[in-house]
Amino acid sequence: MIFESRMRELGLRRSIIGAFSIYLSFPFFVFFHVFGICLFVTPVAVLLKLNKYRQNQFIVIDRYKMKSLSLIDKFNCAYCDYANGVATYYEYKIEEYFEYSGDINWWKKIIIYALYLPFIASVTVYRWHAKYLYEDVVFPIIQHRPLSVMQAVRNIGDIKRAFKANNNLIAQLLRKERVFSVILGDGLSAIESYWCPIKHYIDEGKIYPDRHKLYFDPRKRDSELSLMDVIRRKA
Repeated sequence: MIFESRMRELGLRRSIIGAFSIYLSFPFFVFFHVFGICLFVTPVAVLLKLNKYRQNQFIVIDRYKMKSLSLIDKFNCAYCDYANGVATYYEYKIEEYFEYSGDINWWKKIIIYALYLPFIASVTVYRWHAKYLYEDVVFPIIQHRPLSVMQAVRNIGDIKRAFKANNNLIAQLLRKERVFSVILGDGLSAIESYWCPIKHYIDEGKIYPDRHKLYFDPRKRDSELSLMDVIRRKA
């Protein structure tokens, strides 16, 4: 239902190009999830005893359960859940690192540096994919203008707060990644709100992007009908 309506709205060629570009980004998300998050972000959090945020608070795959969705819509919703969950977790976790004010002794620094090298390689690949698949292909199709660096800085607060390192090694290493995480999160949230503005079924103990509160609630029958009505009107 959703994919078909978007295809009528955008046209077959633009829909296929946009969808193919989004699907093509899946290996990059998996690559970054493994080498960026599982092999750096999470281990460093354990090393510094930072346990405010956990992956299962963000990566919640449940919107495919909505009955009105076609098979391809269910796949798109599951993929969107995963991608937005990974990006949002990354953004929140980096923010948690910047709030860290404890000491980092020499042996922990050695471990952090050792983990940082493959991490920065994965982030470089991830940025490349975001630039060429999203900014140059997907965003023009959905008419979204990505955040600039200065806009991302303003979203964080201000320049001093955005790049303040608190004499903290991990924050010094991740200053640029902090801004990138905000830009990426905003872009993925824009794709989600355009393509599939449906709330998750699970709320308690979970953390979603801010736009999530404006989406349709699939647990309410009238909201489901309203969503389908909006989709039909757009088509």
